[in-house]
Amino acid sequence: MKKDSDNFKNSALVDIMRSLKRKGKRIVIYEPLLEIDHFGGIKVIHDLMAFKAGSDVILANRYDVYLDDVLTKVYTRDAFHTE
Repeated sequence: MKKDSDNFKNSALVDIMRSLKRKGKRIVIYEPLLEIDHFGGIKVIHDLMAFKAGSDVILANRYDVYLDDVLTKVYTRDAFHTE
């Protein structure tokens, strides 16, 4: 979720996640600000290290330095790694 934002439900990635889920792909969400265990039937993981270790591909709206160690797994629209 964008820092200081509450618009997760309107994120562009929500449509991508739903489409991948319909195609039978296993989807998980890393979102420490969500205080729920599932969002739209998708498991929410609150531990970043567990999320990174268990993910083959990471879709991110925005790049963050916390993704540096898994950069080869990250796909983002933030081509210039800016916030």
